[in-house]
Amino acid sequence: LHQELPIAGSRDMLAVLSGIDLPASAEKVPVVGMEAMAWLVDGDLYLRSEHPLLSPAWTGSLAGPDGLRAYRLKPVSNLLFSVDGRIVRVGLTLP
Repeated sequence: LHQELPIAGSRDMLAVLSGIDLPASAEKVPVVGMEAMAWLVDGDLYLRSEHPLLSPAWTGSLAGPDGLRAYRLKPVSNLLFSVDGRIVRVGLTLP
């Protein structure tokens, strides 16, 4: 029984973290309530923020040396982040 393990620092996660070289299929998603960036790529939602995501659970994450974070999760319209010790609700306008 062999199960493949996820690759550390996948190409898509690195692209989201850097904000460049996103896949051609990436569709930008408007973010309301906090400064962050979001994209839909092949059925997954990717987020880029300097704040930690609290909810919902993500399926992948990556942190950069500059404090930015990237997350991969299933598409949702509401998120909770920790911002300066407060919980902030963020909305996404999914297509």
